[in-house]
Amino acid sequence: GTIYMNPTFVIGNIGGAGVTDEIVTQVTFVGESENYTITDDIAAGANYTIFTDITIDPSYSGTEVVEVKETGFVTLIITAGADISPGTKQVSIDINPDRTIEEIRYDNNFIEAQTTVTHNTTVAESGITFDPNLDDNTFTNEAQSVISARYVGVTGVRMFLDGADVTAKTTSPSNGVITLNYTLYGPLADGEQNVVVNGTSTIDPSEVSASETFTKDTVPPVVVVTGISDSDGDGYPEANEDLNSIPKTLLFLDIDFE
Repeated sequence: GTIYMNPTFVIGNIGGAGVTDEIVTQVTFVGESENYTITDDIAAGANYTIFTDITIDPSYSGTEVVEVKETGFVTLIITAGADISPGTKQVSIDINPDRTIEEIRYDNNFIEAQTTVTHNTTVAESGITFDPNLDDNTFTNEAQSVISARYVGVTGVRMFLDGADVTAKTTSPSNGVITLNYTLYGPLADGEQNVVVNGTSTIDPSEVSASETFTKDTVPPVVVVTGISDSDGDGYPEANEDLNSIPKTLLFLDIDFE
């Protein structure tokens, strides 16, 4: 990648006389420096502004300077192979770096500032999640529970139901979704159901897999009351006593008529 910044430097002539000599300025950023020569006169008490557009491209093998002169303004572009690793970097401008003009003091004509270089990283995703998520040991009495999974960064997605490949009986209602189609599959039997969805990650050739287990039970429970226990021991079956019950059973009574 590359990094870009555009600091503005203002050079002020605080002396009592104008500057007519050419002045070299040196801009440095992440260890790369470029010079620009000011050829314009700077009157006493006047300012000269340098606008810089700095681009650092580590893949570039050389250094180029592009100068665009307007009235009193200079655009300086630095393009060079440089270290742009994350961290604190220095950007500076040095007036008269070669010290050819004795009247310009070094200690008053060098300025440095810090800037921080960060890298934005895009993390590749690859995975499968059930939606809705029928948690393990979930019981449902729905005739057609939604069995569906979302996936990202996965190819060759397949669905298995109790070990059988049912991919041909699924549909994709939207991109990145696989859903069991009951019209194609038919009714789902009562009992424990195990669903597996897998495929191949696009990040590496490894397998990505997700599974869920739930129990379908559409048979309603039936309770038959056979009596009332004297649970408090007072000798009287009454309200709030325990009910004796048995599961649904056919009761056969033998009656002897004499």
